[in-house]
Amino acid sequence: MSILPNIIQHAVLYTAFRIVFLIQFNSIREPRSDRRFVSHPSSDARCHPRVLLLMLAVTCFGFSSLTQGEIYKWVDEHGKVHFGDAKPNNKTQVIEDFSAKYDHSRDFDVKVVVEKGVMAVDVKNRIIIVVKKIRSILQKEFAVDLSDFNSLTLIIYKERDSVTALFNQGRKTGGDRNVPAFYRPRDNTAHVWQNRNPERMIEVISHEVTHALMRHRYKRIPTWLGEGTAEYFEQMKLSGQAIKIPISAYQIKKVKQKFESGTFIDLEQLTRLSQPVFYAKQGEGDPMYGWSGALVFYLLSSESNRDVFRRLLFHLNDEGEVSTLAKDVFERYYPGGLTNLQRDFYRWLDKEKFAHYY
Repeated sequence: MSILPNIIQHAVLYTAFRIVFLIQFNSIREPRSDRRFVSHPSSDARCHPRVLLLMLAVTCFGFSSLTQGEIYKWVDEHGKVHFGDAKPNNKTQVIEDFSAKYDHSRDFDVKVVVEKGVMAVDVKNRIIIVVKKIRSILQKEFAVDLSDFNSLTLIIYKERDSVTALFNQGRKTGGDRNVPAFYRPRDNTAHVWQNRNPERMIEVISHEVTHALMRHRYKRIPTWLGEGTAEYFEQMKLSGQAIKIPISAYQIKKVKQKFESGTFIDLEQLTRLSQPVFYAKQGEGDPMYGWSGALVFYLLSSESNRDVFRRLLFHLNDEGEVSTLAKDVFERYYPGGLTNLQRDFYRWLDKEKFAHYY
């Protein structure tokens, strides 16, 4: 359970007692020219210290009960919007139940362990915030149920070879080279190379954590969708209290070079590619990560498109052929089907792309 409501409650109570103390000992005084030490009638606008204390205490405990209960938003018969901790009566229309969105009881424990090295505290804190934000956005914006994914340990290694060797342990083949990061489901750990560039390291962590969260919920994910979503969150930046996700400048540049040279990729072909073929094409110089990331970014660039993206995730739980999943969803839910999606997507590629905020 989150301790935030208790912290606020204690802060308000402390403030109440402090104000009463100051009033009682005349530390809070009227202007020098009008200072009087006389009692005021009950009609005076000021409150007796005990009354003030009672009012603040009631407010404090009322706030606490609201933050730990259910929260609803509705419109009354006069068109006014209201918020409350109880369901409205039958004369009103419920717009949204905020209870799940503001459920403070589901904590996500993220640990960062540094092997044979040091890491700046601010970098470690940013890693924790970013990981928690990815999980939060997947849950709140895209209805990905991660309620049973409550912890994650990230182990940071000074040498990249250490991550690569660990990744290749027990593999019968020669193994992969230069692995910067990977997630190990059996002990719920992510192993990451401590890049000299902290920004790049956080991007890699964001990418791998997205894979971990998605694979935890969905057992079969089309390669383009898994990599495209990971590419999307890889670009996540902290912007004050908000989260900013711009499109990858590097990937979109490679995609536009192909696009401007007349080399187009058929979206049905992209969404049907098996994992081995997808990665083989990437290795041959085709920007498969770029195409996938751009398509996911486009699908998240408007509310109507986001609904299609949510449908994609929802139908990942269906039985059937995963390679045709995207086509089936696009034909059913995108206006005009896959043909119109491909047309709209290529038109969008030639336009300015604005960052997304959460």
